[in-house]
Formats: sequence, C-alpha cells, structure tokens
Amino acid sequence: MIKAENIATCKFGGNPTSLEWNYDGSIIGVTDSERNITVFDPRGNNVVAKIKVTEGRNAKFVWSGENTFAYVGINKANEREFKNFDIRNIGENKDNKEVFQVKIDEQVNVITPYFDRESKLLYSIGKGEANVNVYDFNEPIPKRCLNFQSNNPASTFAMVDRRNVDFNKNEVDKMAKWTVNNEIFYVSFFVMRRNPKYIPELFPHVPI
Repeated sequence: MIKAENIATCKFGGNPTSLEWNYDGSIIGVTDSERNITVFDPRGNNVVAKIKVTEGRNAKFVWSGENTFAYVGINKANEREFKNFDIRNIGENKDNKEVFQVKIDEQVNVITPYFDRESKLLYSIGKGEANVNVYDFNEPIPKRCLNFQSNNPASTFAMVDRRNVDFNKNEVDKMAKWTVNNEIFYVSFFVMRRNPKYIPELFPHVPI
C-alpha cells in the first residue's frame, strides 16, 4: 500500500495562479491572486523570498536563471510587461527591486511565458493569439529578437524537449502549438547562419 505524507506547507495571500520548480528541483516559485511571488523551499519548509511584483493583474512566474526569476503580466496601465528579479536582492534590509523591467505591448490577453535556460530566450505567448514574442536574455536588458506571426490563434503552446531539436540546422527550440481549431502544429526557432552547420556553443549539455 502506498502512503502519502505531508512534509511541508506553504501559505499564500491569495489563490495560486502559476507554479514552477527551479532547474534542480530544490525550490519552487508561485504567483498568487494577490500579485505576490513566493519562492519556497519544501525540504527546509521555509520561504526563501516573497515580494509583491505588480499592482496589475494576471501575474505569471518563470525561472530565468539559477538565482533569478521573471514575472510576466499586465500592469496598472494595461501594458503587458515582464520584470526580472534576483532572489539575493529580496528580503529585509535589501532593495527588493527588479533587475530590469521590459514592456511587451498593450494587449490585454493573459501571457504564458516559457524560458529556455540553455539559449537564454524568453518566449511570451498570449492566450488566443497567433504571435510569439521572443526576448534575448543574453543582453544586459533583454531585447525582442523575434516576433513569430501566424494566422492560426493558439489555445496553448508546449515546449518540446530540447534533445529533439535539429542540431545540424541550428534549431534551438521547438514548440507544439494547439490551435483554437483543435489542430496541432510544430513551430521551430533557428539561429540563422549563411552556411548552417553544427555549432557546439549553441547546444550546451543539459540535464537528463
């Protein structure tokens, strides 16, 4: 017989709206309906960091590095945006300020963010939209490096495991797109080169 046991409890100010484990599974980040982000250590049963990230709405959470995370949502001016935070700057006697803030656009649909740790690209996708905005986190302040456009609005996207990309064509990421017409398409993202060939630095070792 399998027995379940509660080993840790984390309380939030509102209902959780997004959740994501970090890369090694040691801590977890959660947004809630009160616009807070809480980073929780389930093994130590303690809150690592907690901060109110916006006065707006529809906050989503995504890890953007070993010690950094991004909030993506809509601010009070009805602008879609993302902010990047460093856990080490959050807490008492710390500045509790974002590392940077970037405006995406003035649409109102809820955004789902995806972050590829290896390529350091943030994919911003609005629910019911056909476009994908891609931001390059290799820059000190990320800039939009691609706006993928399509005629098929998406219900949702899912990242394909990076081990399934075409290395010889410099395909750095691939997504499965589920459209509002209940169709599935695959969308590929490439680093363009005049003579496509395998470039090792684009494909570092990844956890199995």
